[in-house]
Amino acid sequence: MLSTNRQKMVGLIGLLIVLLAAMWMSIVCGYTDTSWRQAMAALIDNNGSNAHLVVATVRLPRALIAAVVGASLAMAGALMQALTRNPLASPGIFGINAGAGFFIVVMVTFFSISSLQMLSWIAFIGAAAAAAIVFVISAAGKDGLTPLKMTLAGTAVAALFASLTQGMLAMNEKALEEVLFWLAGSVAGRKLELLTAVFPYLAAAWAGAMLLARHVNILMMGDDVAKGLGQRTNLIKLPPFC
Repeated sequence: MLSTNRQKMVGLIGLLIVLLAAMWMSIVCGYTDTSWRQAMAALIDNNGSNAHLVVATVRLPRALIAAVVGASLAMAGALMQALTRNPLASPGIFGINAGAGFFIVVMVTFFSISSLQMLSWIAFIGAAAAAAIVFVISAAGKDGLTPLKMTLAGTAVAALFASLTQGMLAMNEKALEEVLFWLAGSVAGRKLELLTAVFPYLAAAWAGAMLLARHVNILMMGDDVAKGLGQRTNLIKLPPFC
């Protein structure tokens, strides 16, 4: 267990080194192995060869997207775990994943949208809608937001959206074929433009999460303690849902 700031910093640096090594291995290794010199040359001075094209257009975007998405999911999971004081909590428990999937299925089924960039924004809107519903339901009552109410509301909303999604897919096989790959999740074949379009918003969310870190740490000691220290707990709990 990392207890001191120095130990945490050493652990963070160690994990960062492991991440960079894993990204480098994903760039160098693949169906056709590429030497580290070829990979470096492709990143610095792409000459248009097959090896360079594979690195620059397939493996590098895949590695960067996986790293950014993984970091975002990790930060979202940490916030959810802090809010519910449950080490197993995740965005899926709050219906966020189910809401995003449902909105995508609706748009593909009724509007035949196939653009990955457009679907990304639709997924964001669906996730935000699900989070808003969970927040409103959880805030009802005199007790306000509590970890138990958030978990129960999130589970109910997730089940609702998941059942609606499965029902629509069962009635529309064409939509099932189009969104199954999306719902399963993959970074294969994704272009770097898809990441650059949403990266500013991800960076803003990361910055917001870092600013909330101190308040969330206090919140983990319990709502009563946080209120006793002058925190407005409902306002602190709202940003992670946004």
